[in-house]
Amino acid sequence: MPAARRKAPKLPVPETTDGAIALLGEFAAVQARIEHIEADRRSGRAAIDEAADRLAAPHEARLKELFNQLKPWWAVSGPEILGGRRKSTELGGCLIGHRMTTPKLGLGKMSVQIAIDTLTKHGWDDPCVRVKYEIDKPACLKMLSSDQARYLEELGFSVVQREEFFIDPLPMKKPATAEIYEPLVGEAA
Repeated sequence: MPAARRKAPKLPVPETTDGAIALLGEFAAVQARIEHIEADRRSGRAAIDEAADRLAAPHEARLKELFNQLKPWWAVSGPEILGGRRKSTELGGCLIGHRMTTPKLGLGKMSVQIAIDTLTKHGWDDPCVRVKYEIDKPACLKMLSSDQARYLEELGFSVVQREEFFIDPLPMKKPATAEIYEPLVGEAA
């Protein structure tokens, strides 16, 4: 059985312009508070990232030193430890050895365009050269607002646009004499 739909509670609607202005003032104040909280969040994250970078820096430098000490040792001792059976082993709580990197295409001294031309010239363009198409939406919208619109419209293209309700708080011109503020859920007053 599907879950019953819950309807949003009915909210009182302002009956006068003054009532609407009061609600809009509260709307702007709540929006400003949210923006302040988000700014604090960004600032806090930046401070945490900076502190973590400072704390991790000496450890990262030490890791690099250890890696650079162990790499030449492994070049000499690794084959003896592995006995020619494998390329890596567990040792001292680490997996150490050699492994293959992810394959990458080498083009020699060719530029990408020369590589494409070479593949095409020798008949390898079908399996080895990719052509990517995408709709240039801004260009289509521009064409739909020009005298050539009928060509795209005949093909089924159109400009889709709708009107929507919005409220954008304006920047305050002078300091407020009273702050309209109620703590948000979970926020200390």
